[in-house]
Amino acid sequence: MHSKIRINEILSVYHNLLSSAKVLFIPFLIIAFCDSIALTLIYLAPRYPISIILAPPIRKFWGEQFLHYPQNFSLIPRLFNYAHIFILFTLGIYFTGIFIKMCHIYFKTKKNILKVKVLIPSCIIAIKKFIPMVIFFAIFYSLTMYSFNLISYLFDNLNLVNRFVKIAHLASNFILVLFLQSIFAFMFPALIVSNVGLIKAFKINFMLVFKNFWKILFVIFIPSILYALITINKYFMPRLVEIYEPEVIVLSLGFGIFITMLIDLFISGYTTVFYLLLNKDTL
Repeated sequence: MHSKIRINEILSVYHNLLSSAKVLFIPFLIIAFCDSIALTLIYLAPRYPISIILAPPIRKFWGEQFLHYPQNFSLIPRLFNYAHIFILFTLGIYFTGIFIKMCHIYFKTKKNILKVKVLIPSCIIAIKKFIPMVIFFAIFYSLTMYSFNLISYLFDNLNLVNRFVKIAHLASNFILVLFLQSIFAFMFPALIVSNVGLIKAFKINFMLVFKNFWKILFVIFIPSILYALITINKYFMPRLVEIYEPEVIVLSLGFGIFITMLIDLFISGYTTVFYLLLNKDTL
């Protein structure tokens, strides 16, 4: 295994992969497209014919008023969050697995081979490893949510100056996500590229992370800066609604879908290429 890998080498190799194999954009474009469809359906929930399916549960769990303007817009972010989580645990995981295997194939061949020869084996391995990936992601997601709740509890019980509480809270969440993503950075690549079981993937991941933690942290930090745009977007959403119209909520969520796609594209790409470089003698 190679340990003396420079950060600029990781960035350069991945950017060259993206430029030479545009097909690598497809998995995350599909995920973003599914998010966009979900957002559109939720936006159209009060209108026929979408109302036939979505209006009854909204009426039952939240009330009739959320099927009418402008209250319906206040419910859209919550409903979209539910839809996004469902997409993450299904298509999101599956297409991330396809993306990782595609990176692996292009990294090995060093040439632009037929897309069919890339897509078919990528789809097969993503199906085979889907359950282990879901199990790991459930652990990761639960750990993240528990940590968020713990941080919220701590800030709610600290007597801090109000104007600094929000900033400190958001910064703490950002650092937490960055740390958790870093310590589990190689889980998906280990499952897909090395084709090992879940327990073995944990061992490989922690072994490599222990040796390369600061490089991983920096590599993940670069695209994670875009999280600031999503955070600012959410923070100013209520004010934008007051200044403009409630419809701005939908535009704001659409902007979040685009930024999330970019973040996932580069975090998954950088960590996969880093893993491939570390293991290039054994692949």
